[in-house]
Amino acid sequence: MCLEMNNYRRRVYNIGVIVGAFFCLQACSLTMDITLAADASCVFTVDTQLQPATAALFKNLNDASAGDTVIDAELFNKGISASKGIKSARLKNIGPASIAGTIEVSKLDVFISGARQAPVVFENVPSGGKFALTLTIETGEAFLSSISPDLADYVSALLAPIATGERLSRQEYLDLIAGVYGKKIAAEIAGSTIKLLMRFPAPVKRARGLSYKSNTAVLELPLTAVLVLENELVWEVEW
Repeated sequence: MCLEMNNYRRRVYNIGVIVGAFFCLQACSLTMDITLAADASCVFTVDTQLQPATAALFKNLNDASAGDTVIDAELFNKGISASKGIKSARLKNIGPASIAGTIEVSKLDVFISGARQAPVVFENVPSGGKFALTLTIETGEAFLSSISPDLADYVSALLAPIATGERLSRQEYLDLIAGVYGKKIAAEIAGSTIKLLMRFPAPVKRARGLSYKSNTAVLELPLTAVLVLENELVWEVEW
């Protein structure tokens, strides 16, 4: 599969880089801590690492040499910093295929407005607020395209239904990956997980698709649930 990776590197990212790229793109175990303040400012703390076989795949797709970074933190910083509502991006490579650091958003509502087609709802008023995200096989590709056409191409490299729109079961998807890229990459994707900790400015009143206690909501699920979208994914939090 041929990807225009140089164009991918040059493209300015918007909201999806923080959640979309880390959330949908990588066969990894991802931990992300999101803290939202009452003034709608927000801090993302990210820690993610590609699994070895998947890192090798993207290195080959990128025609990279041994020792080159597979995920370039500085490119992410530059692209993220150009988005509306961003205060700072301080990501760094802690290895050729791993990134950690923080991203500060001055106004989350301004930041979210950058993804016009994204199925995201965000409300923040003195009496409380609401955050909601719905992903389906019908909206997944539009969600990625609204983030960045190149991000959609990049996720397509993993043949993910969220990017291709093809209806597959989880097992059918893993069998497809095993046939195209090998069993090691299929096993890495199958074993990859997502954990998000979301801290809100007030105690959570209601949540759907997440567990919560006090002002913190927690989302844990397999990466394949997002890549395949065999079932609709709905996350809602009110505080």
